[in-house]
Amino acid sequence: MIHLNVPAKTDSTWCLILRKARWLTLALLAPELVMLFACGQWASAKRSVKDMQDLGYKGWTMVHAFYADSGGFMLQAPDCVAFPITAKQVHYLIQQGHLSMSTITKEEIWDKSRANMFAKAVASFQAAWLVAQVIARGIQHLPVTLLELSTVALVTCTGAALFFWFSKPLNVDTSTTLEVEVNIAQVLVWAGDKAEAPFRDTPLDFIEPNLYTSSQMPFGKH
Repeated sequence: MIHLNVPAKTDSTWCLILRKARWLTLALLAPELVMLFACGQWASAKRSVKDMQDLGYKGWTMVHAFYADSGGFMLQAPDCVAFPITAKQVHYLIQQGHLSMSTITKEEIWDKSRANMFAKAVASFQAAWLVAQVIARGIQHLPVTLLELSTVALVTCTGAALFFWFSKPLNVDTSTTLEVEVNIAQVLVWAGDKAEAPFRDTPLDFIEPNLYTSSQMPFGKH
């Protein structure tokens, strides 16, 4: 179960199918890379929870952080079209007084997810059983085939990725819009010199490069 980011409104059905196929190919050929992606997203979400709770927002959870970093929050300002913002960008805007904390709850975000905890539990049990069998055969000095070793490596990396993605909503199709009254141009002026560089993805790249688009694809944007 690969937990992809929230698709953009402009993404076609073919684009979504191709994206899933590419990630599936990567998961089969190099499962350790998918595990590393999941670990990085988990670490980012953990930092976000700490930062937001330091601001006094105890209701900000790992689910909120994952949702934000996967493109779940769209920022709508008076002077530009809506664009996705990361958890770190949400933190900056709240810290600077530009944005009020979203009232969306963990349960409301999870309602958007198609994750099946029972299916995850069954898959994890099957994977653990397979690994245990191979280990037991090795202890008993029984032969273990290369195919079995490859399968163990695959399910181990997949299991680790599922652990890191445990709080990340699965297959979310729609985002949540956060509205601000201040113009983005004014936010950039107040940010000073660090916001003067040209941005690549969104005007808030100076806070954190928005990897929403590039992280959708393992082999490029399209």
